[in-house]
Amino acid sequence: MERQQAPWGDTIWFDPADISLDPPFLTTGVSWPHELHALKRMVSPGDRVIDVGASLGYLTCHLAHLSGPAGSVHAVEPNTAMAELLARNVTANQHANVTIAPLAFGDREGHADLWLSRTNLGRHSLYRANVPNPAHTERVPVVTADSYWRHQMAGAPVGLLKLDAEGAEHRILQSAPELLAATRHVWMEFWPEGIAASGDDPYSALTLLQDVGFRLTRYDLVTGASENVGQVTELRAVVHDLAQWVEEDGQGLSPILYIHAERS
Repeated sequence: MERQQAPWGDTIWFDPADISLDPPFLTTGVSWPHELHALKRMVSPGDRVIDVGASLGYLTCHLAHLSGPAGSVHAVEPNTAMAELLARNVTANQHANVTIAPLAFGDREGHADLWLSRTNLGRHSLYRANVPNPAHTERVPVVTADSYWRHQMAGAPVGLLKLDAEGAEHRILQSAPELLAATRHVWMEFWPEGIAASGDDPYSALTLLQDVGFRLTRYDLVTGASENVGQVTELRAVVHDLAQWVEEDGQGLSPILYIHAERS
């Protein structure tokens, strides 16, 4: 394990062999600065936050810093090894306002196989097609977001729901009508290919958010540019163009957008 200092002052431990890490982070401690800036505008001191797909806890610690001692962060991470690294980072930085939930969110209660990547530790997924170079599976508990919110957060208002669940986003949102009604902001990685691997129409996740009263904005984390989303169908052309670009890039990447959903 190695460590870097994050821009807000925390020490972040990480596995240098993890290819999911943003390369600048390895030398500077800064990962996707435009995302950090966007989240800073969404989270205020005292807010309750749910971080779904917390991974090693880089954003968990950032969100804990933003919400402060009067706020709270519930960090959802189903992979045992990653949850242990998450706990190490939370403890090292004395974020007493963080609760770690070693489970997955899904559309029903029970257990499921989590497919684990050998090299991309941010790509573990409930869907085999989403995992490059799989090593093995881990049986993990699954709960709905609504159930967790009711039982672990007493149904309290939520400032931010952050979703990076490697293709499970639509099913998580489908099972969270009560939580969404109590949530001010949603920040979601939108990976159409990943959501399609669950058997769902990726764009249904965005339509669902609009249908329950959220206004959508798409973000480019490379440039920091943002644009309001009127009709979800407009994004199909954006994703098509992005897919052509990544194909020409030749690195085997998939088109990914980031979506901010804010209460209208």
